Amino acid sequence: MRYAAGVMAALVCLTGGCSRQDLDPEPWEITNLTVDRAESLAQREGDLELSSLVKLTSEAAKALSQHKGGLHLKRLTKLSDEAAKALGQHEGALSLEGLATLSDAAAKGLARHKGSLYLPGLRTLSSGAAQALGQHEGFLNLDGLTTLSAEAAKAISQHHGGMRLEVQTTLSDEAAKALGQHEGGLCLRGLTGPSEEVIKALAQSKGDLALQGRIILSEETAKALAQHEGGLRLDGLTHLSDKEVKALAQHKGSLSLVLLARLSTEGVKAMAQHKGDLSLDGLATLSDVEAYALAQHKGTLDLRLNTLSDKAAKLLAQHKGALDLRLTILSGEAATTLQANPEISVPDKFKR
Repeated sequence: MRYAAGVMAALVCLTGGCSRQDLDPEPWEITNLTVDRAESLAQREGDLELSSLVKLTSEAAKALSQHKGGLHLKRLTKLSDEAAKALGQHEGALSLEGLATLSDAAAKGLARHKGSLYLPGLRTLSSGAAQALGQHEGFLNLDGLTTLSAEAAKAISQHHGGMRLEVQTTLSDEAAKALGQHEGGLCLRGLTGPSEEVIKALAQSKGDLALQGRIILSEETAKALAQHEGGLRLDGLTHLSDKEVKALAQHKGSLSLVLLARLSTEGVKAMAQHKGDLSLDGLATLSDVEAYALAQHKGTLDLRLNTLSDKAAKLLAQHKGALDLRLTILSGEAATTLQANPEISVPDKFKR
């Protein structure tokens, strides 16, 4: 598409209908941004992607900050304190994916930004930068962290709004305890075998909690997570005993277990008692008895199965509430039965 647009522009110029602005490179092609061009781009509506820009002066940053909409600076690897302060005035999502380091002063400047802030290239976070970003209001993405000290965790936990961190090492008990004080959505990726103390501490956070990585629960940690106030996503969880299922099912709020590939019949029955939206997308099969149990579930239910028997489909069709069924194989009779319930969604290929 971009190549075709360039060809069309060239043809217009050849026929004499080309202005000075038409000769300017497209935003994604710009490698050197002048203040005049930045002022012009700031007037554009919608998202602005400057994916080839590798250097940004404070003057150009100030001009760009007037843009209303998403601003994406993917290849920018360095940002001066002055430029960061200027971008902090921008209104709309701000993505600085290429930044690997951030000074405390630059963090303070960016923290003034109102809106989603994406800094997935940062590998470490000083306590000073964490303290500054802790004052940011809006969604904060720090998906590239390889380490997070207890001091930095304590500072960043003061952040108001959703926060997504990828900690590619083991999270210390002290850092987890600090993050447990966070109020707002918290998503932790890259967790590897977190200790019971870490899981219990994170369960104390207020707001939606997502733990993505290799997670193993005990009955005690399942009970702790069940007390969490907010939605719960345990996307790295692949195994649960019946006792752990019964404990986790007591959680009040949305619960997502998308990698849990197997549950015993007793486990399914226990999970069906969960009060709130439930996602069991990891289950591949469902017996008739298990289908009957899940049909009693109250709340939205998401299932991704290989197939479903006609009898199981008839039982699930009694479910009260939205039911999203993603299936690979389904008989015509089962498809007709399920679609008789207007709150049940099946793949388009099965719709009649």
